[in-house]
Amino acid sequence: MAVALVSNVGATGTADTVTTGAIDTTGANFLVISVAVDSGATPTISDSKSNTWTALTSSALTVKTIIYYVANPTVGTSHTFSNTASQNYCSIRAAAFSGVATTTPADQQNGATGTGASTLATGSITPSENNELVIAALGFNSDGGTISIGSSLTITNSNAFGSGNNYGGSMAYIIQTTAEAVNPTWTRGTGTGAMAARIASFKAAASGPANMKTWGGLAKASVKTVDGLAIASVKTWNGLA
Repeated sequence: MAVALVSNVGATGTADTVTTGAIDTTGANFLVISVAVDSGATPTISDSKSNTWTALTSSALTVKTIIYYVANPTVGTSHTFSNTASQNYCSIRAAAFSGVATTTPADQQNGATGTGASTLATGSITPSENNELVIAALGFNSDGGTISIGSSLTITNSNAFGSGNNYGGSMAYIIQTTAEAVNPTWTRGTGTGAMAARIASFKAAASGPANMKTWGGLAKASVKTVDGLAIASVKTWNGLA
């Protein structure tokens, strides 16, 4: 099964807490969140399905950007995502995908920070396998205008900076067919304040039937033999049923 986006959402809240609107994550086997928070904050990530979230490495320069994920999560309708931490000024983006590996999916990651410019590259990664999901995240601490990203990534959600309330942020993805180096550049329409970017790749689920046996180099779902001949189900032998 190829990796595919199921649903996504983004939100801003107060200086201390944020909760997204509800989405339907039915059919997903992987959840990912990116947050933009104050550089000194320690986010507490949760969701309405009581999943346990794993944080990847953060990048911080006034604003801190972190990617979190859950493999093989509990999913369904009316699914919301939250962050609670005192004075963390958070914006949050969440996305649900299908077709991602459910055991140790995290592969490569990198990050970068910058200020005084309207662009920031995430840092380069090269996924170790074909068909991986690549997630890029950005946080920024002043009005960013229209946010865009290169290298053929697609933005899921962007949230504007809110002075005294929340840092701005954006999340994007691409599903690679062939593993290759990727180092996308984020571009802000306005402003040159501090930015922090992260990028990470996640392995796709193994393709093909879950249970396979082989005979003569050929894959069979179930193999039985009679007189050295392989057949899926034996009905007759020497003309006798």
